[in-house]
Amino acid sequence: MPNYFNQVISFFNEIHNQILKDAELKQQKLPEIKSFKNNLGAKFPVTPFNYINELKSIHDSPCSKQQLITEAAKFFEGSIQVGSKKSLFNMIPQPSPEATAAAWAATYFNVNSLMDAFGGKSLLVEQQVSRTIGRWVGWHDAMGISCSGGKITILYALKSAISRLCPTSIRDGLPNNLVILCSEGAHYCVEHVASMIGIGATNCWRLKSDDEGKTTAGSLKLALETALNKGKKNSCNHLLWRYHNQL
Repeated sequence: MPNYFNQVISFFNEIHNQILKDAELKQQKLPEIKSFKNNLGAKFPVTPFNYINELKSIHDSPCSKQQLITEAAKFFEGSIQVGSKKSLFNMIPQPSPEATAAAWAATYFNVNSLMDAFGGKSLLVEQQVSRTIGRWVGWHDAMGISCSGGKITILYALKSAISRLCPTSIRDGLPNNLVILCSEGAHYCVEHVASMIGIGATNCWRLKSDDEGKTTAGSLKLALETALNKGKKNSCNHLLWRYHNQL
C-alpha cells in the first residue's frame, strides 16, 4: 500500500507540473495578457478550438506515459485555477485542503457508497452529513442525499416506450390508457417515475415473481390479458398477440 500511495503522489505531481507548464506556454501565446506572464490568473488559459474538429483528431492507439500525461493536462485548459484570489464562481467554490484530502482518500481507497457491502461505514457518514445539514434548516429527521441516476435511467426507458406506443404524445400529451408492467422486486422508484412522467403511480402494475425473483410467465400473461381487456397499452402488448398460444 505505501508503494501504491507513492505512485499516486508521483503521478499526480507529473500531471500537475505538466498542467502548469502547458498553461504558462499557452499564456505566452495570448498577446492580450502577455503582461500577466507570471500570474496565471483566475483560469488556466485556453485558445479557441472547434469541438467537431477536435473530435475528428482523436487517436485511439496506445500511447506512452508522457503522451498520457500531456493529454491529461489538456483536460484542464480553460478551467478554474485553484488558489487564485481572482477566482470566484458560485458553482465552483474553492475546496479546502481538508476536503481535497478527504476526496483523495475516498478515491484512493475506492470507496463506493452505493451499498454497505463494499461501501462500509461511508453510508453511515452520508446519513450523518444529511442529518446535520437537515437540522440546520429544521429538518430533524433528514436521512439521505437524493441521487437521480436510477430515476433518470428508468425515465428514459419509459419515454422511449411511450414514443413507440404513442408517437403523437410529444404534442398531444399522454393518453389515459397506459400501464407499466414490472416485477414485484423492481426498484422502488418505478412508481415515482410513473407519477413524474404523467402515467400515474396506480398504473404501475407489479407482477408476481418466483422464489428466484423472476417474473413468472403466468403472471405476465394475466397482466397482459387484463391490460388488453381494459383497453390499456403497454410496451409488451404485441407479445400477447404474437405469442398468445405460447404464454
